[in-house]
Amino acid sequence: MGHEEPTAMERAAAGGAIGVVRSMTPRLVVAYALALALLGGCVGLARVAGSDEQASPRPDLATRAELVRADDDDVWFRGDPSTLEVEAPVLTPAAVVWLRELGAELDLPPDLADRMAATTAADGEQVERTDRVEVTWEHSRDEGFQALLVTDP
Repeated sequence: MGHEEPTAMERAAAGGAIGVVRSMTPRLVVAYALALALLGGCVGLARVAGSDEQASPRPDLATRAELVRADDDDVWFRGDPSTLEVEAPVLTPAAVVWLRELGAELDLPPDLADRMAATTAADGEQVERTDRVEVTWEHSRDEGFQALLVTDP
């Protein structure tokens, strides 16, 4: 067998957990993924795998966005570990719920999604900075809602 690229779950794993996932049977991988979902992100995966390493201080933005279980039909996102672009023509209630869930995944202020939804085109670009992530967003009459999340270098 040739070398296989790691899955999103494997890339999200902390430290030595990647080797643990690769050595599991398919049934155990499913159980592992469920444990990840229940325990919440990379920290949960590291704990399940028995790793003593701390989770990275910089979250993998694209992987965390994929972990959001809220309905994302009204939200488009793309990115990589350090940058995430989020767009929505209109911030529907479902889109705000998705933003809240993403915020919870990234340890952002709990009221951030509501502040994003309350922002109008007249408010211009808004910024929220935390220790790990900078969030910039705006509403445009032509483009709708747009946000950019970037981890600190």
